[in-house]
Amino acid sequence: MDPVSPISTTTAQTTQATSTSSNSTLSMQDFLNLFTTQLQYQDPLDPMDTSQMLDQMVQLNTVQAMDDITQAMQNMEAASNLQAAGLIGKEVEAQGNSLSIDSQGNASGGAFQLASPGQASIQIFDANGNLVRTINEGAVGTSQQTFTWDGKDQQGNQLPAGNYTFSVSAVDGNNNPIQVTTSMNATVTGISFEKGVTYLDLGSEQITLNDVIAITQ
Repeated sequence: MDPVSPISTTTAQTTQATSTSSNSTLSMQDFLNLFTTQLQYQDPLDPMDTSQMLDQMVQLNTVQAMDDITQAMQNMEAASNLQAAGLIGKEVEAQGNSLSIDSQGNASGGAFQLASPGQASIQIFDANGNLVRTINEGAVGTSQQTFTWDGKDQQGNQLPAGNYTFSVSAVDGNNNPIQVTTSMNATVTGISFEKGVTYLDLGSEQITLNDVIAITQ
């Protein structure tokens, strides 16, 4: 048997490496090609030892595991996108404190929950942070409370279409403040994607799927 030329070995390995270097990632097939080429052109007088062979197999298993994880992530992303698309046109409850008035003068609503019973009031602000309406809720328990807004200011004037926010303040019988959590109700008008994240469009507001608390309609 003729000995293998070191030049031919180097050339073959360089050619193989060049063919795979154009890819940003090493696929399973790329790894197998490199592995078999290395076996084919190894020096018969100094073959790869057992530890080297084991190292190669560990790398092979790592590549396979990474391929499996990548495929699983892609499947999860596709499922998430389908779930988001199915929410278009539905009303959801989501974390936040946004309100809005559409072009027909219809205002969105919100929800809140007190940590303990007390007297609660809702303050509504315009996009510039100006207080436009205060709604006294009176005595409220610890169950979730929902509210609707007619889109009017304190004097009963219809406010223009746009984005608004709300906050809820509450006090107990000793006039001590009570912790309040808020959420908003809005209709999903579309979905968008950015840097692998799926966003739900709520008019001009955007939220992620993780922000959704419940599908209300």
